[in-house]
Amino acid sequence: MNISWPVQQSYLMGTVSPKERASASAISSMLWGIGASAGTFLAGFLLGGGTYLSLSLPILIGSGVYLVAAIVFFLLFRGNPPPEEN
Repeated sequence: MNISWPVQQSYLMGTVSPKERASASAISSMLWGIGASAGTFLAGFLLGGGTYLSLSLPILIGSGVYLVAAIVFFLLFRGNPPPEEN
C-alpha cells in the first residue's frame, strides 16, 4: 500500500509550475483525505458483519481500488513525462 503515492506526488510536482505547487499539493492532499475518511467509514461498516468475508472484504476492496488507480494513472499520464525527463 502507498507504493504509488511518492510516484504520483513526484510527477505532480514535476509537471506543475513552482508557483502552483503549494495549491496542487493542497488539492491532492485534500482529495486523499476525503477518500481515506470515506474508506474508513466503509471499512468499519463492512467489518461489522463479523464473518470471514466481511473481515477480508475491506482488504480486497482496498487492493482492487489501489490497482485500478495505479493503472489509470499510468494510462492517463504515460505520454506526458515530467519536464526533467525531456
